[in-house]
Amino acid sequence: MRTISPNFTKLDLHSHKRGLTAFIFMFCALLLCIASDKPSGLRIVTSPQASLPANGDYGNAVASRASGVAPLYVHFNVDYPGEGEAARGFRLYDYEWDFGDPRSGTWGTNDKPKNRATGGVAGHVFESAGTYTVKLTIRDNTGVVRTDWFTIVVEDPDEYYKGTKTVCVSTGTDFTGAPAGADCRGGISNLSSITSLATAGKRILLRRGDSWTVSSALNWPSNAGPVTIGAFGPGAGQDALGIYSNAPSITVASGYFLSLDNKQDLRVMDLRIVDPSGTNNSFDGAYNMQRDLFLRLKLEGFKNTLIWSHWNNDGRLLPIDQMAVVSCDLSGGNVEVIYIGGERLAILGNDIRNAQLSHAARVWQAYKSVISDNRISGSSVASANGRHALKLHGPGPGSGLGTPTVSSETLQHRTDFVVVSDNVFGSSGPWPVAIGPQNNVLSEEITNVVFERNRISSGFGEGAYKVEVALFAWCSHSTIRNNIFDGTGSGADYAAIAIERRGIEPAPTAVSVYNNTIYRYDNTSGTSRIGIRVGTPSSGIAVMNNLVSFPGATVKISALQDLSGKAETSGNVLTSVPGFIDPDNAQPLERDFRQAKGSPGVNQGAAVPVFKNFDGGQRPIGPYDAGAFEQ
Repeated sequence: MRTISPNFTKLDLHSHKRGLTAFIFMFCALLLCIASDKPSGLRIVTSPQASLPANGDYGNAVASRASGVAPLYVHFNVDYPGEGEAARGFRLYDYEWDFGDPRSGTWGTNDKPKNRATGGVAGHVFESAGTYTVKLTIRDNTGVVRTDWFTIVVEDPDEYYKGTKTVCVSTGTDFTGAPAGADCRGGISNLSSITSLATAGKRILLRRGDSWTVSSALNWPSNAGPVTIGAFGPGAGQDALGIYSNAPSITVASGYFLSLDNKQDLRVMDLRIVDPSGTNNSFDGAYNMQRDLFLRLKLEGFKNTLIWSHWNNDGRLLPIDQMAVVSCDLSGGNVEVIYIGGERLAILGNDIRNAQLSHAARVWQAYKSVISDNRISGSSVASANGRHALKLHGPGPGSGLGTPTVSSETLQHRTDFVVVSDNVFGSSGPWPVAIGPQNNVLSEEITNVVFERNRISSGFGEGAYKVEVALFAWCSHSTIRNNIFDGTGSGADYAAIAIERRGIEPAPTAVSVYNNTIYRYDNTSGTSRIGIRVGTPSSGIAVMNNLVSFPGATVKISALQDLSGKAETSGNVLTSVPGFIDPDNAQPLERDFRQAKGSPGVNQGAAVPVFKNFDGGQRPIGPYDAGAFEQ
């Protein structure tokens, strides 16, 4: 380590040159430096993790379906048949999706457009009838290398469910806003009297402003859909997520609102479902559920606010597949707020908060899945035991991974090929985000995770336990890039990222940590502040272009603590005066970690396969900057 100026030091380790691909990458970066009016300042360091696949394997792009009735959730992913390094293009290329739906608006959680997404896995809800052209653009350091197109045909629900295929339900006799020709049923005080009508090809709409109480589990018929359960009538008081304050209200006094067993192509939307007792579940189920969409639901209370599990209950052995939770307000689970999983799972644009005793969001399997644009905070708020905002684990040897068999919990795929992006994770100590085995005695191998453009803020949301490590990455063949770690308000000691082996799973290998911004203002308690910790045993860990600042520290600080002694590093900056725009705003989510002109992270980065910054803008502009933003 050598001193660059009185304000910062820079980790200055060796350069590596590996093969023709690495040489091309270095040469392009050098040309950018020459062409730029910025000071050169660029250290070009390549490594096995920073080199793109030489064979140009970009993955086979796949859409889950091409047609259906609105609202239609479609899942997209690039499919890599190989494992480990054979699939490293998943985490190194730039995948950008345009869903051809510019009128879809913005996410209520962060105001980003719903019409666009990045990463090797993405999903979109098409809410209006029409024919949509979806475009996937794939880039590497040379520019666009491939473009794929999909056509999605979406049917009008008023046509599909025309006439008596729609049943409108009210406690009274007001059917204002009911679709023309619908089967209108008034004076319904007990929802069990109408559940049998929800057969394939039918739509059940509950009147906005009406309320029902469920005193025992409702029995909805099994079918392959499509079935829609939603709302009709004039809406009032729409919030940022699109949820109306006068949404039909269902109080679950006992049992549950709906079992998901044997339900496929189901849409449940625009309802408010509550359980003040914290002893019941809103939904339930463990088998034969696929293509189910939960849209704009407000779920409050319950034992687990939104839950489904997995059990191979009959001979069909259907994987839980294409389940989507979108733009929902989920809060206050007595145990967990959400406990869900599956293949091609999507958790998009939700506000998930305040689990009383355990995790805010626990995902027990995520294969070819996406968790994006959510606000997730407040684990274990009524307990000092401490839990996670996001616990992302999976099946493994001894916990259900293998060939599915009847009357078992076995799942075919481990958690693999996952995008976690554009989320806000709030105070959920001691570890807000944990990606890896659920404990230290199960060998749950987690691979191919891209964790990018997330903000982990220790000062946001509720929590009884202070943050100690913001992100635990007990995983392999993964990338952590362009994230903001705001540790202000954490516990006595703090590390932003820890790449370690939790228990008996394979040791971490091939993990890239690029262009993250790590900051904590209160640095006078405890013994240490650590930007990135690399444990032993581990191998193939690349730590590059991270901007770390613990200003005014009276405790030991370090940008990198490499216990393995093997991490490849370059372009990292440790500074006491970072030059951020507004890092200490009283409102945690208003803090601005963009770099002002002349900030020590500008032009100090190495050439790495990172093509966008935290804002989604181009990277690099001239030489690479350190940190999550490109000036």
